Amino acid sequence: MLDDAALRARVDAGGFWRLIAGLPAQARAASGLGRRWPLPDGFARPGRVVVLGVGGSAIGADVVAALAARLGPAPVEVVRDYAAPPVGEGTLLVACSFSGETEEVLTAFAERLGGPGMRLALTTGGRLAALARERGVPLLEYRYGGPPRAAFGYGVLPLAEVLRRLGALAIAEADIDRALRGLERAAAAWGPGRPAAENPAKRIAERLHGRLAVVLGAGAFAPAARRWAGQLAENAKQWAFALELPEAGHNAVVALERRQDAERALRAVILDGPAAHPRNRARARLIAAELDAAGIGREPVAVEAPDPLGAALEACCLGDWVSYYAALLHGADPRPTPILDRARAALAARPAGDPPAPPAPA
Repeated sequence: MLDDAALRARVDAGGFWRLIAGLPAQARAASGLGRRWPLPDGFARPGRVVVLGVGGSAIGADVVAALAARLGPAPVEVVRDYAAPPVGEGTLLVACSFSGETEEVLTAFAERLGGPGMRLALTTGGRLAALARERGVPLLEYRYGGPPRAAFGYGVLPLAEVLRRLGALAIAEADIDRALRGLERAAAAWGPGRPAAENPAKRIAERLHGRLAVVLGAGAFAPAARRWAGQLAENAKQWAFALELPEAGHNAVVALERRQDAERALRAVILDGPAAHPRNRARARLIAAELDAAGIGREPVAVEAPDPLGAALEACCLGDWVSYYAALLHGADPRPTPILDRARAALAARPAGDPPAPPAPA
């Protein structure tokens, strides 16, 4: 079914698949942008990095935060809210908004523009770019013709390159180049032209069809698990949730003790590979055994890239393709997100500070 070009043309008339197929080239262009961007006067190695972002504008920062946790030396915190934490001397505060109109990012960034520390805006334009120009904030601006969730390369690589150049991320240019080459090789195996019999992304989508996907990952695979869940929701309009190891091994897995009706609807995806900590890999194997004992189907996804950046990029790209094929199986156009459009319109019509209407009585 997924090898049928007519199905793809009917469901995805706008050719959304081309955006996913373009990720390797996008990531390389985004890396080059971050390498060439002139570092502002006054920028120095930060002792702490705080990134403001939501949705597609935040998941790239999650990958960078996972790299920083593994490689150091500066911790990276991702904030998805209207308020930013206090920012002191030696802190770099980064506002990431694809459109430049994300209200959570704009609100939090505006409140922290004064005072000590460094500031950076990363966007395609909008009010964030205008605010940065008005207040003299360094601006790293880029162009991309798709929706925010498809601009994943621009969410990861410019930020990673800037932090590398500032000495805040212990990764070499050669390591980034190796990860990009690995992404190019891996992605070639998942596109629509590769038949289902040889295409793991198509096979996984078929087995997730009609199921509630629960995606588990540790370290570099934790943001990839969140990416899978978000892409399945936005592209395939399919429920999916992410669990992070080792935390999920201390609580969520206990639900397997009791047989429940929900188990018939579940299918677990376990992202694993040499980039994960050996103890987390051992924990993943134990959880797999418990899933088998509980009768819950699972998808073991082995990502062989040995480095955390390569592993995260490849795992996320695979998840993008799985979500795309899941959309085709549902007959759901992967591009539009009408619920998000309605929510944005409703919030735009509501004055700031206006409390929401109370829920209707039961």
